[in-house]
Parts: sequence; C-alpha cells; structure tokens
Amino acid sequence: NFFQNIGEKNQNRFSESFIIDDNQVPKFILKKLINGEFKKIIITGMGTCYTAAAAIAIYMRNMLRDYYPNIEIEPHVASEGSAFYLQPNMNDTLVIVIAQSGTTIDTNVYVQTAKERGAFSLAIANKREGDVTFLVDGTLYIGSGRDIEIAVPSTKTYTAQVILGYILTLYFCAKSKTKRKSIRKKLIDNINNLYKTPQIIKTALNSINDKDLIDALNNKVQNYNSWYVLHDNSPNSVCAMEIRIKFSEGCYHSLPFMHINDINNFEISNSLLFYITNSKISNVEKDIYH
Repeated sequence: NFFQNIGEKNQNRFSESFIIDDNQVPKFILKKLINGEFKKIIITGMGTCYTAAAAIAIYMRNMLRDYYPNIEIEPHVASEGSAFYLQPNMNDTLVIVIAQSGTTIDTNVYVQTAKERGAFSLAIANKREGDVTFLVDGTLYIGSGRDIEIAVPSTKTYTAQVILGYILTLYFCAKSKTKRKSIRKKLIDNINNLYKTPQIIKTALNSINDKDLIDALNNKVQNYNSWYVLHDNSPNSVCAMEIRIKFSEGCYHSLPFMHINDINNFEISNSLLFYITNSKISNVEKDIYH
C-alpha cells in the first residue's frame, strides 16, 4: 500500500498520507521538486512502456500544473530521446523511466546519458533488479515482492504501471507547499477516485461478457483482414496506442494508427475500424463506419 485512506477531516495531513520510502523517491529528488528546481519532467519507455508513459504524462501534467506550474512534462520514446531530446546540461530535469524487464537497451542508454549530463532519475519497474534499476536514483516496483507478469504484451503490467504513475503524481502533489483549499480538494477527489479503480476495471471486464456484444464482434472480426485503430483528442485516446500494440503483437502485423479526422483522406474499404474515444459519436463518424 503506497498511501493510506484520507478524507476531508485529514486534508491538512497530505504529506503523511503516502507511504513511499527513500529507496523509491530519494529525499534529494523530493527536495529539488519542492524547491522548484526542476523545470522539466521526462517520462520515457519503449513500446507498451512508452504508451504507459504517455498516459501518465497526461495525468501528471493536469495535476502538477496546480502545484508546480513551472514544470514542463513530456513523454518521450526512449530511442528518439537519445537522438533529439538530450541537452548539454540536464541539471533541472527529472527522467522517469517506465520499464518491464529493465533490460531494453534504448531506454537504458537514454537514462544513463541523461544522468551523465546531470539529470535525476526514477524508474517504475516490473522486474526485480532489472538493469535499469541500477542506473536510476530510485525505483518504484509495481509488485510487492514478485513480478506482476512476464510477457511483453502484458495488459496487467501496463495497467499497474499507469496506476503507479498516478500514485507517484499524487505523492508529488501531496508534498507541495501549496495550501490552497480548492486544489487540495482536487487532490482528495483524485485519491478517492483511485480507490475506485478495481471496481471500474471489474465493471469494464464484466461488460465484455455481454453475449450480444461478443456475437457482434465475432461476426465482424472474421470478415475483415484489414484493421485500423483510430483516435481523437479525448482524454482516453492514449489507449488507442496500447490497443494498436496489442493487436499488432497478436497477429504479427503492424496495424495502421491514425486520427479520426484523417480517415477520409484515405480510400479505405472492407475494413474493421476500432475508434477509441470519450466523446459521443457524431453522425459524420457514424457515416464513416457505414
């Protein structure tokens, strides 16, 4: 358990509400964060770990702007980071690595090079004592003594990485010097929402057991060899990247991935479209499906 349950009566005790030790987030990193010395937080990984990084970055950017408004938060594909996003002096940068085995060369080279240029670093990792855990300043494991799952196309690991990234974000917020009641209430609401996550996942999985839905999917899936994953600008569109990876790994083909607004630019027919969105589907989009 990384934090204890808190309520309105305990809203002045945020900094004691999280159980994260110095091996996970060292005090010198926390001090630098609280004192406003970080100007950038880079969250990085490869493959599924990058999509987790992108999801965490969206949430962290939304939450931290109320507490640390001068920090820029970016997700980077690790292989691109080494080529384009290294600076001569990275003393004001915190690099957070998302890792499964901890042995991905692109990720490890990026964080090692960033550290050589002065960056500070943390890892959210699955495998105990993976290579990356010896490179970073602190590691938060998603399991409490064993690996969650040993597989690259791992939905359980991805979900746990994202949730732990949310917990780390709330921990950063809780340590802030900011005392404004309005944003403290936002923190309470987000912590309480996090407790609801298991039930939300259970509800989503139960919906898959709907016989009509399964029959509809089976009838469509078997009729199409061409699949596309579509996304928009809604908050959960980051999930489209992860779904694309899962499909690609399952069938050994790279699926096209594009914005919903771009679909009309291509002559696509006899295809199965997977559209990931929080928004209501418009009539235009319904026409695309037909």
